[in-house]
Amino acid sequence: VGYAIMLVVIGILTSVIILGATNYVGAQRTDVTRTELTVVGNHLAADLTAADSLAGSLSSTGSATVQSDLAEFVAGGSYRIEIAGTDSDHEYTITVHSDREDVTRTVTVMTDHDVTTGAFQGGPLTLSVTPDRLEVTDD
Repeated sequence: VGYAIMLVVIGILTSVIILGATNYVGAQRTDVTRTELTVVGNHLAADLTAADSLAGSLSSTGSATVQSDLAEFVAGGSYRIEIAGTDSDHEYTITVHSDREDVTRTVTVMTDHDVTTGAFQGGPLTLSVTPDRLEVTDD
């Protein structure tokens, strides 16, 4: 009888430890996803700012291309990027959504030039720069 009770107690403790570890790992994955999405959003915002500066230095017929080398995956999963205008001139939001976790991060960027808005699959993007516009496209 004592042996059977000990096995039941060990089984219960093992179950509690496994459930606790599973919840902990899930929370850690969400935190990592949140951090990596923030990094991606900030990286793209920095690249848009650099491309915006470049656009200001181009001649009226000049053009240039800036590669935004964003990660293919965040926390082992794919993600989507949405660039949208706000009510303010030349202010844009970069919203990054995880396809694996229910996590979304948003970064705001100000530019001197118009930026094309749209949705893109996560990964490298190309920023085509002209004196009056920044166009974002998937690679």
